Amino acid sequence: MELFDAGYIDNDTANIYILSDLHIGCKNWAKEQFEADRDSIFNDPNARVVLPGDILQYDIKDSVGDTYGQAIPPGEQKYEAEKLLLPIKDKIIGICSGNHENRSKEDANPIKDLCKFLDVHYFLDECSFRIAIGHDKYGNPSVFSFYGIHGSSNGQTIGAVGNSLQRLSNIVDADVYFQGHTHQPLHFSTVYFRRDIIHGKMMPVTRHYVSSGSYQGREKYPVVKGMVGKVMGCPVVTLTSNKQITVALPNGISA
Repeated sequence: MELFDAGYIDNDTANIYILSDLHIGCKNWAKEQFEADRDSIFNDPNARVVLPGDILQYDIKDSVGDTYGQAIPPGEQKYEAEKLLLPIKDKIIGICSGNHENRSKEDANPIKDLCKFLDVHYFLDECSFRIAIGHDKYGNPSVFSFYGIHGSSNGQTIGAVGNSLQRLSNIVDADVYFQGHTHQPLHFSTVYFRRDIIHGKMMPVTRHYVSSGSYQGREKYPVVKGMVGKVMGCPVVTLTSNKQITVALPNGISA
């Protein structure tokens, strides 16, 4: 497992946008919501963004979904994604693949190609990174750790989404865990005690868990499967140099 260095933001506050499940190319794409969120990222000097999969719709002949009802053919979707993400490329920490991109029958994943187009980091299947901001009371940068995957839970309840998120803390220690896939925005936190052996102390530590939203409208698959509507947009994780973390969930249009 890598620990990617996402760099330093010379400010006491930074915003990490978890921009998941764009589903570019789907028939009922939430274009206005995506463009509004992209503009917020573009206009935020202290913004960074991570994209944990399903950037493309990528319905192909032997997959679920409406193969012939897509607004953009599967082979063209990565080029459209490049155009849409180009304005914020310098703020992108990295991108990983989701289950939609993993349908590819080619020897190269379309997300790997997209990362090459944009010259951003390709996380493959898991997003593990650290980012530093501002200065703490000792004059040192405050460092935060993130760990996320696209996700695989098909549970439709809040409990199922929360359970799949919390299981990520069994893999690696991090300040923030995140996932996409469920299209269900959610945030909760837990506290545990970390042993500071050198100083002989027990330090309470808060870990945050974030599930992202999506930009896919109601289409064939969720209709056939009887899935409930979802909120459009992406969560924003705000970091401060005094090690505070807050999370704002999207409240965009539902579909």
